[in-house]
Amino acid sequence: MNKNLKFHLLPLILICGLLFEGCQTLKMPAGPDVSSLPHIQNAPTIGIQVIDSRSSERIGTIGAASLYVKANEIIPPTQNYLIHFLYEQGINAVVMPQSVNLPDLNLDGLINMDVKNINVSSFDLLMDEPEYISTALVTLTDQKGQTLFKGQVQGNDRSRAISVKGTGIIIGKTINNAIMHLSISNEFMKAIKNLKH
Repeated sequence: MNKNLKFHLLPLILICGLLFEGCQTLKMPAGPDVSSLPHIQNAPTIGIQVIDSRSSERIGTIGAASLYVKANEIIPPTQNYLIHFLYEQGINAVVMPQSVNLPDLNLDGLINMDVKNINVSSFDLLMDEPEYISTALVTLTDQKGQTLFKGQVQGNDRSRAISVKGTGIIIGKTINNAIMHLSISNEFMKAIKNLKH
């Protein structure tokens, strides 16, 4: 290896070694600011529910470090990504509690997004760029509780981010990517169109 390159890489290798030892609990970004989105007139309004049914908060390893993401870090930004996505499809969305009786509500439908898995694996941060993968099950029902769509979505991204915040941002991107994949699902888009009638 070139001596100059080796000289410049050594501090980075040492930093990565120090950061990726033991375990890290990652911090998720808040996601898009949906608080100021105006109500779309003459458009359907649906409720959204996001749950985290992962079997463990541990998402994998990078080098010798185990990485963790808590449920309370996953749910709020996922709600914001989903609301923002639906708004771009011409749908108003409101966050609903888990125990609701849909027919009693003045809503046109309900989306349940169940985060099933978040995973990352890399034997070495520099030599093996980590790939982050998020998987969720999305179910859309109409106001009568009839299922219009049910399917799995997945998003992925690669990054050598080494900070707690940086790696959290990458996970946020994979969740958003998974949601965006709904826009290329003919079945989902057809179900959304039916809500508008």
